[in-house]
Amino acid sequence: MTKIISIENVVVEYKTPIDDKNLKISIINSVGGYMRKQNNNFFVKALDEVSLSINKGQKVALIGHNGSGKSTLLRVMAGILPPTSGHLNIDGKITPLLNQSLGLESEDSGFDNIVNIGLMLGLTKDEIEKKSNEIASFSELGDYLNLPVRTYSSGMVSRLCFSIITIINPGVLLLDEGIGAADAAFQEKAAKRLNNLFERSETLVLASHSDQLVKSWCNEGYLLKQGKIIYFGTINKTMKEYTRLRNLGT
Repeated sequence: MTKIISIENVVVEYKTPIDDKNLKISIINSVGGYMRKQNNNFFVKALDEVSLSINKGQKVALIGHNGSGKSTLLRVMAGILPPTSGHLNIDGKITPLLNQSLGLESEDSGFDNIVNIGLMLGLTKDEIEKKSNEIASFSELGDYLNLPVRTYSSGMVSRLCFSIITIINPGVLLLDEGIGAADAAFQEKAAKRLNNLFERSETLVLASHSDQLVKSWCNEGYLLKQGKIIYFGTINKTMKEYTRLRNLGT
């Protein structure tokens, strides 16, 4: 099998900007991370000696509670966040959809933002021009697309961004479950669009808390806790282990 992503002993560590020791400990306990002290400085270890590989065609879920390291791991895979130590090798086209408003300019019109975000996602101007009518139609924003995005409601911004980022044909799709359409009336339509995006992706790495979503689209899963991978297996076995740990309160 063709190996697309290879991660060996990756560590991501941050120095905390907070001075109050009790507050630091409270914060880290609340999100389940790991903290260490060195020379009167406190460090949060978001990823702790993580090793994994993703092969072409795999549909993999990253599972764990908030603060377990899922989003950090996706950002490392995307090349957005350099590891503190360890090795990362990427061989293939990576399409990270981790922040749907990436590249959004509030003073530009909706149409201008279609071009801006499309270019950031790797589309050519010709490709964007061919897809702009479909994006506009799906967003249902009509004449608002001629207005500055600062005049939009949060739901309208969400519709615009979601309509743009889901038009691509990804190679390796890295997706954070935070990507979605906030407008409730748009949810059913958005879900179908997201499913089509999954179908077009050659390889999928999905960070999610949704049992239904990961079981529908992933066949394997990595379970993370305090920045470590503690289990890997079929999606059903991984979700079963996650449920067991939650029931134990760990």
